[in-house]
Amino acid sequence: AEYGDFHPRLGLYGQDISPFYQQYYQLPQGVYISDISQDSHCYTQGLRPGDILIRFNGDPITDSDALQLLLSKEACGATVCLTVYREGNEHQFEVIIQSTEGE
Repeated sequence: AEYGDFHPRLGLYGQDISPFYQQYYQLPQGVYISDISQDSHCYTQGLRPGDILIRFNGDPITDSDALQLLLSKEACGATVCLTVYREGNEHQFEVIIQSTEGE
């Protein structure tokens, strides 16, 4: 495109949780948030590194590929509900999807 393509993003950096770690630490299936851009809406809404992202608008997140697929269906500027697991409890956050300009 003449002005570049814009892709939806959350500003999260996550990694999959292996079945071994899930079982050993009694963790839910999801994406472990290893880092968050401090200028992202996720950060200002209260998500933090160490949270485990388990649902996106109510849909279960099994791994980072599933998260990317769900995110790719959303428009930049849309508000979505993220459910995270933190210290044994589930928390919900409404965040706005931001955009990043593609190459």
